[in-house]
Amino acid sequence: MTSDKGQIFEDMRVFAELWERELPGKDPGVFRAIGSLLRLAAMLENEFRAYTHRRFQMHTGDMRILLALRRAGSPFSLRPTDLFQSLLITSGAVTKQVERLVRRGLVERIPDPQRKGSWQIHLTDAGKKVTDETVEDIYSTFNFAAAFRSLPPEEAQAGNLFLSKMIANVDAANAENGPK
Repeated sequence: MTSDKGQIFEDMRVFAELWERELPGKDPGVFRAIGSLLRLAAMLENEFRAYTHRRFQMHTGDMRILLALRRAGSPFSLRPTDLFQSLLITSGAVTKQVERLVRRGLVERIPDPQRKGSWQIHLTDAGKKVTDETVEDIYSTFNFAAAFRSLPPEEAQAGNLFLSKMIANVDAANAENGPK
């Protein structure tokens, strides 16, 4: 189901007004932002899931492992600990995902030159090809990317700045108080 821009803005206005009615004295902008971010995240996740399944018959978590390795830069290798911490998933999830990717020839385990007896996960040439295709496809074909590029540059920059500040503020609150 798709809505035009005017309908989306109207839906979010009504969403905030309903919360304002139910919780007088609370800033409805907080609820509007939460609802908007959750809706946008779900839309992007659905697009990413459909793409990874259709294009590579792959789980999104597996693709995230590949993209994290590619993003790390040459030599495209990370310790499993680095992967699960950066992707905010469990070590068990990383293990399962890496196993699937090893079977497909997209990653390999190599000895960690910094730690005897430890391993790194290394992106193979085939894995690098998959990630490079994926990055290009995301940029050129995803609805989210097209919508982002359609914004005036100052709005896109302001949106990125807002999201970066929100992430930093929530991270700081979590570090100080723990997640609620």
